[in-house]
Amino acid sequence: MIGDILSLVSALCYAIYATYLKIKVPKEKEETFRFAAFLGFVGLFNDIIVLPIIVLFNFTGIEPFEWPN
Repeated sequence: MIGDILSLVSALCYAIYATYLKIKVPKEKEETFRFAAFLGFVGLFNDIIVLPIIVLFNFTGIEPFEWPN
């Protein structure tokens, strides 16, 4: 149940973020602004920043990493 709630909250946050970006991009820049590429780079930077935290949590035992069975 908690996973479903967290998924819904995540989807809501993404929708708010995407809408905010659409509003903040000026009309004259809308044609050259590549929304999908921007969000892809945001995801890439999140992966790069979060990866050391995942490794740290795994080695300290806070949140062990396991492959799905």
